[in-house]
Amino acid sequence: MLRLLRQFPPLTHVTADDPPTILIHGDRDQAVGVEQSRLMNERLNEVKVPARLVVREGVGHAYPGWESDTAQIADWFDSRHRD
Repeated sequence: MLRLLRQFPPLTHVTADDPPTILIHGDRDQAVGVEQSRLMNERLNEVKVPARLVVREGVGHAYPGWESDTAQIADWFDSRHRD
């Protein structure tokens, strides 16, 4: 998997046709560094895709209680469809 990610980094596939995206990332994630989400958020914004990054302080990858973010995710997507 890591080899594929190095060969085909997700950032190189971002286009203006991508859907609105919310990224939630722990600042102590050792599996995927938070910088990856920062870069993805920047790239999405560059091509005018609605994107938001939420950095959770003091937590790592798949942190306990991540399920509580589902309401925030739903609210964010709902806000993308309001007129």
